[in-house]
Amino acid sequence: MTKEEIIDLARESGLFMFGLAVGDRNEKHFDICLFEFAKLVAEKEREECAKMFEKSPALLECAKNALGGCLICGFTPELAMNAIRFRGQE
Repeated sequence: MTKEEIIDLARESGLFMFGLAVGDRNEKHFDICLFEFAKLVAEKEREECAKMFEKSPALLECAKNALGGCLICGFTPELAMNAIRFRGQE
């Protein structure tokens, strides 16, 4: 992530209302904003990781199973993308 993306996420989470310092205002609200900021950062990183699999090269035909996955382990890029994205829903 770029510095600008992180700053945008901090703004989106409400973190900038506190000047990025604990105790400036309502500490409980700050904690909620900090949690939301961390959640947004993790979500963005998961999505970036999942997108890497969109560009995966196709398996050779002789190495594919009937579903298009690896003949040995069944792996597909879609399985990896779904697993990465699912981590945010636990």
